This record gives sequence, C-alpha cells and structure tokens, in this order.
Amino acid sequence: MVDTNNDIASFGYAANLLVTLNTDRSLGGVTFFGQAGAFTLQGANLYLAISGSIYVKNGVSHVETVNNSIDLPSTAGAGSSFYSDSTAAGSRLVIGGAVIGRQASGSVGTLSLGGNGSGTILGEISDGAAGGKLAVTKESAGTRTLSGTNKYTGTTTVTAGTLLINGNQALATGAVTASGVGSLLGGMGKIGGSVTITAGASLTGASSGTVGTLTLSSTATF
Repeated sequence: MVDTNNDIASFGYAANLLVTLNTDRSLGGVTFFGQAGAFTLQGANLYLAISGSIYVKNGVSHVETVNNSIDLPSTAGAGSSFYSDSTAAGSRLVIGGAVIGRQASGSVGTLSLGGNGSGTILGEISDGAAGGKLAVTKESAGTRTLSGTNKYTGTTTVTAGTLLINGNQALATGAVTASGVGSLLGGMGKIGGSVTITAGASLTGASSGTVGTLTLSSTATF
C-alpha cells in the first residue's frame, strides 16, 4: 500500500453506525466530527499514509471505535497519530484492532497519542515484520490507556498528560520515559523496558481512580 494517499474518511452523521471495509484501504486519515454518533469501523485492513491520523474532534460526544487492523506508514522515519480532542462526557477513541509498524530495518516510526480527550488501544502494538522499530509518544493533556499485549521495541515517551499501561508490555523492551512537568505514567499492567521519571513527572500503580500494581521488569530511575 502507498504512503502518500491524502484522502480523509470523515464521519459526522448523527447516528450510530457500523461501517465495514470490504477491502484494504490506504487513507490519509479517519476523522470523527460535529454531531457524529457512535461509529464502529471494522473489516479489512486500514493503511495510514505519512502523518496520517485517527482523529476525534472537539465536541464529539460518543465513543468512536476502529476495530480494523491499522498498518502505519513504511516510509523511513514516518509518523502517525491517534488524536482525541473531545472532552465531552462520553467521548472516547477506542482502537480495537492491531497497530502494526512497517519500518524497514534500521528505521524507527512514531505513533503519537495526542489531544485533550481520552482514548484506549485494546489491540496489540508491534513493530511489524519489516525489521524496523515503532516508538510511542504520549503528548497533550488527555489520558491514553494501552491495554494490549504489546511488542513494539522502540521507546515510549510521555511528554504531557497521562499514559496508563494496563496490558502486558513485557515484550515491549524499549526505554520508557515520563519527562514532561505534570505528566503521569501509571496503570496496572507490566512494563518491559527501563523506566525513567524526570523531575516534575510521576509514576503510579493506578488506573482511572483504581489502586493497583504496575509491574516494572527492568530498571527504574527517578
């Protein structure tokens, strides 16, 4: 699939709809906006182009779900984002399918998790089979939860907001750093890589108000 398709699939219809892709699609992104009802995307694979995004705009008040397997761009060093900017009650972006990097050996792609709203990735995040690495960056003030059995080996960086690790990331062996003032790394899962918490950031064994245990499999530096 090409990495240069800039077409955006936009959903703003005020109804709860199930949308099925009947064949693999290459897109610049998927956007939910305005009065969008609770959409669920499923079916064939979704290939995101360079700088492609899954985006919930401010004002959307429903849970928007993408259950397709999402393949990230293969162009060296390319990035993609899952961006949820709505703080409306009931709004959340849920990624239910696998998230797969396609970087070649020696290259690192980046998945950015941004926006002021909330979101969850239920599916497995992995480097893919091409030999490169996938890194994950949490930015902006919102909360993102990783619940899958993740296997990506690039770094995980929290520069703002909250990142909750609720899945088993024992095989996600890249270094994990919370570096932004006020940023929070937490959850009730397992972290495989070394953990560094810089001044102004924090670490907690909790998830959405629930006290639990966050297991660190490697070194921790505070």
